[in-house]
Amino acid sequence: GLVSPVTRAESVYGDRTFCRLVAATDDCVCFQRGRELVAVDPRSGDELWVRDDFPLGSDLMGGPSHVFVTPLGGTSSALLGSVDGRLVARRPTLPISKRLTTHQGRALLFDQEVEPRQLGLYDPVEDRFVWREELAADAVPVVAAGVMTGVVDAQGELNLFDPATGELLVTANLGSLDNLRAAIVFPFGERIVVGLDQTPDDNANLASRNVRLGEMNISGKLIGLDADDGRQLWSRPLKDQRLRTSQPFGLPVLLACNGFQRPRQGNRYVPVEGVFDCIDVRTGTSLKSLRRERTAYLNYWFRFDAESNTAIYDSYSLNMELNFVQK
Repeated sequence: GLVSPVTRAESVYGDRTFCRLVAATDDCVCFQRGRELVAVDPRSGDELWVRDDFPLGSDLMGGPSHVFVTPLGGTSSALLGSVDGRLVARRPTLPISKRLTTHQGRALLFDQEVEPRQLGLYDPVEDRFVWREELAADAVPVVAAGVMTGVVDAQGELNLFDPATGELLVTANLGSLDNLRAAIVFPFGERIVVGLDQTPDDNANLASRNVRLGEMNISGKLIGLDADDGRQLWSRPLKDQRLRTSQPFGLPVLLACNGFQRPRQGNRYVPVEGVFDCIDVRTGTSLKSLRRERTAYLNYWFRFDAESNTAIYDSYSLNMELNFVQK
């Protein structure tokens, strides 16, 4: 079989930039080993090719037949063939801070430095935008894991479209949205869940809201929509919770954890209550919540076992297994 083009995402948090360290194509898995750029066969692990002309910390993006390499601080990016690593073309450097995610080897770019602001899908092979949308001043991009993207504004006007073509898929009105900071969408077949971050101004520095790191931190609400007509099915508040963008994973649930919110007291962090939540996307209700007092630091991952319908939380201080049964 083929390896789907996926990458480890990058993020901008404060003044720091995190690069994507691994890129996968149909032919290889590419990563940096010191100053060497190495491509290996995904089936056997055998080295296919090695290059040593890129600085440590270069950003990697994989497509079906190419690897796109962007050196940090460089003036150009390199488009390499995935089979032999040869240089195919040079492209202007795409600022990492403008890239939200990737889709089949193309970069979803959000440019806030132009007027009006723009959201578009850039193809590095053809060196052109596949599509581009202009955003209102109060609008933010809505990002998902590959199957749809969109725009929502402070009046609650939501437009979701196919990231590959820009074709409009769903429209909805979510009502007025104060302090709209960021948004994410999770598609679940007949239902869509929209996560809205409305972190207050005085709390903005406590929340990293970058889906580029593979997560969205939300202090706002979740809204369930009908995927066909955009009709609102339910709405619920969500405070200081972090959602992994790799969801959904086979069951109609969202898994969340509040590990990102750690209030300061003077020059030190104050431990807060850790909250793990498993949310039913059909109704918006919590199927399972678990609280842990005075948790100084929380981070979490989850795994899903399709055969046993089991979801497993892993964190530094807690392991929780959720078993699902049909009712």
